[in-house]
Amino acid sequence: MKMRLTRCFNFAGKVSSALSPAAGRKRRLRQTILICAAVAAGSATAGFEAQGAEKGAWITTWAATPAPRWSDDLPAPFGVPEVLENQTVRQVARISVGGNTVRVALSNAFGAKPLTIGAASVGKAGKDGDVDQATLKPLTWGGKSSVVVPPGAPILSDPVALPAEALSEISVSIFLPK
Repeated sequence: MKMRLTRCFNFAGKVSSALSPAAGRKRRLRQTILICAAVAAGSATAGFEAQGAEKGAWITTWAATPAPRWSDDLPAPFGVPEVLENQTVRQVARISVGGNTVRVALSNAFGAKPLTIGAASVGKAGKDGDVDQATLKPLTWGGKSSVVVPPGAPILSDPVALPAEALSEISVSIFLPK
């Protein structure tokens, strides 16, 4: 799978801003993109199924809570830009439970507009925010490499074979074309 990585926002480390001060408040108000990722691992010891999961046990092994857009008076936290366009967001997650298969849940819970995912991938995390290329796998939704997440909705990826040990790090990269 080929993904354009024009600028990677690594939320595990320092986050850099893609917006100049000249972009202005109007542009930031027009679009708000919220991405919340949860990684679910297939494990024989798990007793819960993710919504829409095939038969088998799924357990959430890492999650971030969706949150509403911050107020106009409060600057974006941690230097995260409010608008991401033609960008890849990479989240490195230290998972708690290992397994042989993963799924990724994305949420547009507080979005006012549809969220377009142009492409996404998952793999074992490498050093300094890199991805172990030997383990890199594309994410799909219903067999398709891109998906539009409606406002207020979550989406769950298809299962991906990716053996990972408990307490290891998984890297999820999501390309946002607009």
